[in-house]
Amino acid sequence: MPEYLLEMKNIVKAFGAVKALSDVNLCIRRGELHAICGENGAGKSTLMKILDGYYPYNSYQGDILLEGKRLCLHSPADAARAGVAMIYQEIAVHPNLSVAENVFLGNVPARFGVIRSKQLAADAEAALAKVGLHIDVHQSASQLSASQQQLVMIAKALVQEPRLLVLDEPTSALTLTEADNLHKVLARLNERGVTCIYISHKLDDVFKIADTVTVLRDGQTVRSFKRDQFDADQVIEAMVGREIEDCYPKEHIELGEEALRVENLTVPHPRIRGRNLVEDVAFSVRRGEILGIAGLVGSGRSEVLGAIYGLSLIRI
Repeated sequence: MPEYLLEMKNIVKAFGAVKALSDVNLCIRRGELHAICGENGAGKSTLMKILDGYYPYNSYQGDILLEGKRLCLHSPADAARAGVAMIYQEIAVHPNLSVAENVFLGNVPARFGVIRSKQLAADAEAALAKVGLHIDVHQSASQLSASQQQLVMIAKALVQEPRLLVLDEPTSALTLTEADNLHKVLARLNERGVTCIYISHKLDDVFKIADTVTVLRDGQTVRSFKRDQFDADQVIEAMVGREIEDCYPKEHIELGEEALRVENLTVPHPRIRGRNLVEDVAFSVRRGEILGIAGLVGSGRSEVLGAIYGLSLIRI
């Protein structure tokens, strides 16, 4: 049996004159939770899209070996058949389908061409229970919060019983409680022999759950750290290429006149009559000022900014 479940050797990927990946090497042991870290643009997602078949064979240079066998993936469907499941950062549920239909999309239980609705619902409830989500599987996916939709996507991937599960920033839309639940799910998957690749900017999460951390910088493999080598300063230094003495230096800025004022901002729900996503929000910002908008997932932060930018219908 090969030492590594997955080997990506000398991967090179270019977009025109821009080289996104340059001789990247990655080795993942069986049953390992392997985190990949790096700044934006380091090449993390590009590398995983090659592994998922999104960028097909012959669009890049290098080799991919799964359990010692060379993979030539031409599509995500090829990757799924090989036992690789990818969960992208962007939520991609189908809002007009039910939760159950989303979980088993492309694999709906049927007999003689007729969907077995009771089995579909029961199987969907069992799949969602694995990620700690207990909801009505008959409801439309459009009624779910962003965090619930993310968990539905993870449940859909687990239905395939993959040998290798890839998660690209899976906690970006989750609350702290939901993120902690996901980490427990990943721990149980590791106990069952599922190997995971975990991409995240949240080093606290990475150090909590990962067995190994590999750092990419400028499209190249920089260094790998085993659990007993985890050190935040060293990982950050590997990510940025220099020693960081003060990550967030604060400088005194003289604030100018008021640049933006928002009063009585209300954003109605686009599909549910009588329900508002945002209601009676007000704030002002002065020139040179940085205003932070904080809140839990689903509290309306993105909707406020979307409304100001013109992406959402507003009511004043």
